[in-house]
Amino acid sequence: MAKDAKLKTVVKELEDVLPQLKSLKIIFTKLDIFSSTPPDLKEITPILLEIRKSCSIHKLENLGSSFGKLENILKSVEAGGESHFTGLSYALNIFEVIETALDSEEGLEKGFSEQEFELVNGIYQMFVSEKEEKRVLSEKERATVDKVFKEVTFFDFGTTDAENRVIIEDFIQEALDPMEEIEDKLLSAEDDPKNLDIDSIFRHLHSIKGTASFLGLNSIQHISHAGENLLDHVRSNPDILSQTIIRTTLRVVDMIRLLFSNLSMKLEQSKDKKPRFPAVIQLEPLLKGIENLIEGKSIQDLDLDSVKKNFVSDQSAAQASTQENKEDSIRISTTKMEELYSMIGELTVLMNAIKEDPTIHNAHFSTRNKIENLIRVTDNLRTKVADTHMLPMVGIFKRLQRLVMDLAKKKNKKVAFETVGEQIEIHKNTFETLSNFLIHMIRNSVDHGIELPDDRIRVGKALSGLIKVSIKLTSDKIILMISDDGKGLDKEKILKKATEKGLLAPDAELTDQEIFEQIFQPGFSTADEISDVSGRGVGMDVVKTAIIKMGGRIIIESEKGKGTCFMIHLPIMTSTSIIDGLVARIGKTFAIFPIFTVEHTFSVLKGDIKRAKDENDEFVIYRDQAMPIVKLGKVFNIPVDEIDITKKVIFVVREQDKPYGLLADELLSQQQVVVESLKDHLDGLIGISGGAILGNGRFGLIMDTKSIVNAWKNQN
Repeated sequence: MAKDAKLKTVVKELEDVLPQLKSLKIIFTKLDIFSSTPPDLKEITPILLEIRKSCSIHKLENLGSSFGKLENILKSVEAGGESHFTGLSYALNIFEVIETALDSEEGLEKGFSEQEFELVNGIYQMFVSEKEEKRVLSEKERATVDKVFKEVTFFDFGTTDAENRVIIEDFIQEALDPMEEIEDKLLSAEDDPKNLDIDSIFRHLHSIKGTASFLGLNSIQHISHAGENLLDHVRSNPDILSQTIIRTTLRVVDMIRLLFSNLSMKLEQSKDKKPRFPAVIQLEPLLKGIENLIEGKSIQDLDLDSVKKNFVSDQSAAQASTQENKEDSIRISTTKMEELYSMIGELTVLMNAIKEDPTIHNAHFSTRNKIENLIRVTDNLRTKVADTHMLPMVGIFKRLQRLVMDLAKKKNKKVAFETVGEQIEIHKNTFETLSNFLIHMIRNSVDHGIELPDDRIRVGKALSGLIKVSIKLTSDKIILMISDDGKGLDKEKILKKATEKGLLAPDAELTDQEIFEQIFQPGFSTADEISDVSGRGVGMDVVKTAIIKMGGRIIIESEKGKGTCFMIHLPIMTSTSIIDGLVARIGKTFAIFPIFTVEHTFSVLKGDIKRAKDENDEFVIYRDQAMPIVKLGKVFNIPVDEIDITKKVIFVVREQDKPYGLLADELLSQQQVVVESLKDHLDGLIGISGGAILGNGRFGLIMDTKSIVNAWKNQN
């Protein structure tokens, strides 16, 4: 009862403030601090005046003083004494402290405490010190401010738990190489701007912007988006490309690097809890410069090189702090890792040769024991090195979950997200390709595919849309599916857009699949307007190219009004894969069956072999099912041993949950083999997915069991 009475007392004191607080929240939500045009703040002043009167009447001194500090900042912005970006960053964070303190029953019960007032005062003192440039904040003041600042002017990420920290660290690492590539391309084209590879730079910025967007890194998103706008304008108007535009784009690169630097400091601080001193970054001159260039105006009066200022004159301590705790991990180039893995492959081939060497079999037992230990250590080494290249899909799925949630909120839609296959591990290169593909597809699904709640109800659908991502491994492929139950692809709209862009002839006759594939054309988009979510037609062409380069393909199924499904098929084995295989002989040809594709091996008795009536095909009963016998010699047109079938070996594989017996002449051994891609040499050869050098020095063909079964079906 005492608690209820106290709460009622506090609420009564705040009853005049809370409605005004709600009005302020609505106004602040609509403010775009990244716009180059200063917002109109006149409607805020009367509200703040009313709140301060109420605080004075009810003797809420700390709360009234906090709103007074908020009013001072806004007046400074309105009078032009402070840039609206920097000023509003402070104002929004002060308001967030107040709103958070009074946004729950617990907050109302304790009122606006000394702790909250200390946070507000710290932020305000930081604003004053920057504005007047008279003093350096104490470490305590900076640490206090750090508890609440959300904008990347300082950190761009407020609460950094362990899971988010890993995701952001991965993002920073993945973005560093593209940033260097962008800078190299810009610098090499500075003397001759016409040679600038705009499309490549544009795509890198687009990827950085997309990832920053769903990680909530607002300033990185906005500056990348501004760089995109500039390059998109140049792409449409190539004659305006100049050194000025190249140098401005370089400033975008510099700015993103500064933002990454601040973000890295924040990540380090989240580990050891020691305060850091990041730079206060001024975005508005660069944003204004980009806007002027797009509008054809001069940027001569804008100081684009003045992108930051620091609160501490001695940055050595700050720089040193960013180097702490680096011993937890080490960054190794992908090239070096691939070279290491290739050497492990060579070692595996050598170990197989040693196993096959008759000299070893006849050696003294102590020598054989040493060889067996060497083989065991080699196998462990191979496994450890292979693990460095493998990543679980759960890493992608967690990012996508947040992406769906954030985009749905931004687009005022309700979207459920389901995943299947989180624990499946795939090669790092494949992981990155699929990650980029899924990010683009999720953004398109939420923006273009899933309808607004009212529209879904109107056509008899559930209020919430559904996006589902699943991944599975077959004997030879990775199959990724992403589907939504949205409005589907509009074939007529795609055809019209492709014709307008000159990608198709007006009288072209295409299948549904060929029409859908137009969305992968560079610059193609059916969006009516460009947003920070999608609409530029960028990214899909890059991802498709990467998938095709890896030997994969994309299949699209869509029905208007019902939804869309994208399926990616990728070969499970890359050029550096090492697999466990069963080595068999088909005539004089050596065949390797990946061990994960084989369910069982056996020989049959004569009485077990049956033949269907009026048919030549043979089968055996396997686990109460009729299992067809697929003669590999016939499938590949290879002369085989003319011996009794009961002396041969059957490899049991499954296709669509039905068993098939692949018949070979002899099972020789089990080996770890290094897969060599034969795509460039035997492209289109059915039933073969690669090759490998065996321990006896002979070359073996790796069996693609799925296509073997399909080829056998077609022969019959």
